Amino acid sequence: MYGHGRVWTDQQWGAQFALYGLYVLGGHPLLGVADAVVVVTAFGLAMFGARALGGGPRAIWALWLPVLLAAPWAWTIRAQLLSLPLYTGLLWLLAAEARRPTRRVYLAFPILVVWSNGGSTSSV
Repeated sequence: MYGHGRVWTDQQWGAQFALYGLYVLGGHPLLGVADAVVVVTAFGLAMFGARALGGGPRAIWALWLPVLLAAPWAWTIRAQLLSLPLYTGLLWLLAAEARRPTRRVYLAFPILVVWSNGGSTSSV
């Protein structure tokens, strides 16, 4: 149905493979823990990135916790969640590079390669 008679490539195959491996190892409990680790990692990257780019600590903490709690889609087990730290890291990298360009900008390419095989941007 998705391909309407055409070849359809599942772009989230990497994330689904990783999540299946976690499921085989520990079932839904391990998937829940992995989900929490991914979400907190993404929000932690956002917090540290904001601080590194000049955000004040009180402003960051005042926004970080409510946003973390208000994002119900972040607390579901889905393949797209594995793209959250990649998105946050890429955003931090590009924001830093816009202020002071270096060769680190080339790290965007491996991030995008992993992202393209690991998860969709539909949840971001």
